[in-house]
Amino acid sequence: MKNVLIISYDFPPARTSGVYRPIKFAKYLPKFGWQPYVLTVKNYKTESVDLSLLDDLPADIAIERAFSFEPLRIQEAIFKFLYKPGKLENENTAERISHDAGPGGRVSSYIKKHFLSPASRFFKNWLYIPDAKIGWLPLAVMKGSKIIRKEGIDLIYSTSPYETNHLVARILKKLYGIPWTADFRDLWIGNVYRTGLSPRRIKFEEKLEWKVIRAADSVVFIGDKLAEIYRERYPDIAGKSEIIHNGYDEADFASADDNQKIPGFNNMINFMNIGTLYEKSGFDHFLDGLARAIGSGKIGDDLRFHFVGNVIPMWRRRLSEPRLHNYVRLHGFRPHAECIELMMSADILLLMPLSDDSKTVQTVVTGKVFEMMRAGKPILMIGRECECADIVRASGLGKFVPLENVELIAEMIVEFYEKRKNGTLSVTPNWDIIKKFERKSLAESLAGLFDSFCKQAIVF
Repeated sequence: MKNVLIISYDFPPARTSGVYRPIKFAKYLPKFGWQPYVLTVKNYKTESVDLSLLDDLPADIAIERAFSFEPLRIQEAIFKFLYKPGKLENENTAERISHDAGPGGRVSSYIKKHFLSPASRFFKNWLYIPDAKIGWLPLAVMKGSKIIRKEGIDLIYSTSPYETNHLVARILKKLYGIPWTADFRDLWIGNVYRTGLSPRRIKFEEKLEWKVIRAADSVVFIGDKLAEIYRERYPDIAGKSEIIHNGYDEADFASADDNQKIPGFNNMINFMNIGTLYEKSGFDHFLDGLARAIGSGKIGDDLRFHFVGNVIPMWRRRLSEPRLHNYVRLHGFRPHAECIELMMSADILLLMPLSDDSKTVQTVVTGKVFEMMRAGKPILMIGRECECADIVRASGLGKFVPLENVELIAEMIVEFYEKRKNGTLSVTPNWDIIKKFERKSLAESLAGLFDSFCKQAIVF
């Protein structure tokens, strides 16, 4: 058995979109000759935690945690103190403006404008490089060094975001000369969602990205379009880059019963959305389409739209409108296992990924799409043409609607509703395509990549 050090700031029990890839690799790599040692953060945020995710790992997998010093958390705490919950449009950001009209609000706004916002911009451009988790790097390197010396690590694997993970791995590779695989789940340079950065900051990070790409022995991408962008940007990586998608874990579906409806779902026609509804998505257009479908008179009281996960305040307000709220159910955060059950209980699954019109969107393949395909349910995707849309169509399960076409969105809602009502709603999953994304098979591909380095070490 060979040993691999997995470096990932995001890891359970924290519940973020970034935890599933490293934990599933950690779960299945031992079946292919690689024993994982996980290096992650100690003081993770506790707003979203799912302790059950750790039960997915074999008991003998070691998880080492290093403390992270993050000034951003202090900044966020100050903002929350000045602007109490409910005064912010989105409580997850420290850069919203208070709209208090009273004296206290004016004082808070003055403090924000003249002190906190300038400090926030300074930190963002000159301290949080490459991201706000950079305070994890020193102790992560120390902890990683200890693991390498004690356990005899054969290879390092780091996954981003956060890009700090790659900087930790690069230092450890320099110190110990161990082969390193850098895994990219998103664009680093050119990601439209990394906004407000100064030109000098961007130029500096371009050099950082180039150093990471050059130093890594192999580079893995989660999708074809992401790989295409990086191979155009760095032609020399063509011979050392691989594509290993995200996927679904068949074991997660072992206890899910396709015929067992969760209480409250019986005698209803249920659309289901799992995951965060972002501001820059097709959700605004979906709501306009839903309102039009309801107004058509073709929708009955037996229609329900379920939303599981974080729904930001601006969307909650829209969903509470009189014409919509009777058809909507908000479930909030649910453990991953329960999300699978909810998915299997639904009639139609909704997919509305980030849809800002940019190159970034073309590269985003949201991880939940693979679990949706495994559920075998009809999928209504609203967004922009992208790799994710291609995968949904190839699965035989999906209907794709451009987000600007509100009339077609309404027609599709009515069509799905009527077909389910009269018993003619059916799909033919392309299981040959879907099964390519099973987590165990993906881990086997990653292990094969790791093995190639060990063979090279023997030869040379």
